[in-house]
Amino acid sequence: FAGAPDETLAPEDAGIYLAMAGSADIVRLLGVARSRMQYADGRAFFVQDGFLYGQPFSLETLTLSGDPVRIAEGIGSMGGDGSAQAFSVSDGGSVVFATSPYVPESQLRILDRQGRTIRTVGEVGPKYGVALAPNGKHLVIDRPPDLKNSSSLWLADPETGVSSLLRRDATIGIWAPSSDRV
Repeated sequence: FAGAPDETLAPEDAGIYLAMAGSADIVRLLGVARSRMQYADGRAFFVQDGFLYGQPFSLETLTLSGDPVRIAEGIGSMGGDGSAQAFSVSDGGSVVFATSPYVPESQLRILDRQGRTIRTVGEVGPKYGVALAPNGKHLVIDRPPDLKNSSSLWLADPETGVSSLLRRDATIGIWAPSSDRV
């Protein structure tokens, strides 16, 4: 899924598009500007106006169905235009997100399918982004630089909230499908 850069399109053309490798076909899924979409457990997740939504998505037909369900509000983002929302979803449907816009202090929360907070993860602090492992057992937190260090990736356990430094001078942690490496 990719969000089309809305500043280069007419407002009615901005949105989230789907393209398949090896195909020239491009399909507009949603008219949501400045968002990204993530698939997990039969649903597509996206942000609109600061709210995180989930909507049924078919991998067979590559289409959305039904109505979107609001899961959470106040989704944070990195980047001045708000185009990179700080949320991630595991294959089992667990959701983690940061609540502050841009990079001020935020608190990561684990939610159930109804959007209720199950628990918080780690301490309140600045985060560029988060990535939940496909198996839901680990979380990578992308922290901005402080006065002594450059950007860094931290590995956290969503159950205990305990985190440890994974790598300095790194950003944008992406999990392998097997959940065994970033």
